[in-house]
Amino acid sequence: DPERGTLELEWTQTAGSPQIEFTEVEEGKVTFKAPPVETETEFTFTLKATDDQGATDEATVTMTVRPRAPGTAEVTRPVQDGERFEAPARILIGARVSPSEGAQIETVEFLVGENAETAEVVGTDDSLPYFFIWDVSEPGTKTLRVRMRDTLGATAVSAPRTVEVVESDGQDNTAPV
Repeated sequence: DPERGTLELEWTQTAGSPQIEFTEVEEGKVTFKAPPVETETEFTFTLKATDDQGATDEATVTMTVRPRAPGTAEVTRPVQDGERFEAPARILIGARVSPSEGAQIETVEFLVGENAETAEVVGTDDSLPYFFIWDVSEPGTKTLRVRMRDTLGATAVSAPRTVEVVESDGQDNTAPV
């Protein structure tokens, strides 16, 4: 307003980490994307107003950023832990997954192995319904898991589900149609 003079407005982050980058500053309003945090984190900002006569005033705003809700992953098929299959077997591995808050599912990986970190990825799926048919010929106890990756880079790994692959008895065990 020319009759009242002009104001110069300056926003500054005075506390909280990481440093936030403002995406837009207009008429005293500031816009930014809240950073991902592991625990509740407070950020403090100061708005300094200076008029054309050099007079200044400041206001401080504190906001709290909370962690995003994490994603989840669950094996839905085979239905029961310890289910038995005769070798060679075709095992349907199904998954129920949800991304972290504000994200979308990027991919679902189907894992076989005792340790989730070192398990072999035997298949992937990136669209509903999430499943993979695993062909296995070696008898033994197998540990299955699913791992979800979302568009924000978050991952979630399911609890293990074991299956027992046993040697064929030589009989035709195909169910009649």
